Amino acid sequence: MERLSRTLSRDYPAIRIFLDDLESIETILRENGERFSIETEEYKFDSVKELAEKYTGRNLLEMKISSSNPHIFLYFHKTSVRLYCCSDETKAVGTFHRLDVVLNSVSFKPRFLYTFYFVWLMIGVTSLINYIPILTDSVSKPIWIIFWVVYIIWMCRLFYIRSFRSSDIRLVYRNTIQNFFTKNKDQLTVNFIIAIVSIVGTTLVTNYSSEIHILFSSLF
Repeated sequence: MERLSRTLSRDYPAIRIFLDDLESIETILRENGERFSIETEEYKFDSVKELAEKYTGRNLLEMKISSSNPHIFLYFHKTSVRLYCCSDETKAVGTFHRLDVVLNSVSFKPRFLYTFYFVWLMIGVTSLINYIPILTDSVSKPIWIIFWVVYIIWMCRLFYIRSFRSSDIRLVYRNTIQNFFTKNKDQLTVNFIIAIVSIVGTTLVTNYSSEIHILFSSLF
């Protein structure tokens, strides 16, 4: 009797990875395998350091990292990211799970919101709205207008990332940059609140103008 070896694989909806993380991946693969390499569309490298020197400060969307004994491949593509291992032996499984920890740490959170399962779930939810009377009456309408605005914005973001930016490889160290949201967090929060208040206010005035007029008439 001979035991058959199984392959291991895992997909990641969207990630943003930095030099720190790539160095962690290199360390794991060198400690547990042989012939570490990185390939881009134009070049093949023997280390993360070589990659960083060639593409200093640039962002990449596509890349492949591999090692042998055990054979492990990590594919970065603008539409998908996949970790693949050709063996389920103890050493290979341990390496696979260590890499999985690194990739999970750089995945967009919450991860489920970037999957197509979420898209199908929301299609089902939005389809049911029209069949639930309490959700379509005049009182609930402002709430559902806000829901639809947020839903459409999120779907646009989701399809953009999954179509063009599933793999965002930034060849700089994490602590050397501040992203747009970090630098403008306070102003973005204020703008978001103003936008929500404006939507709610406009909706209330549009749908309940007569009731508001009667209320003010009774007060004054």
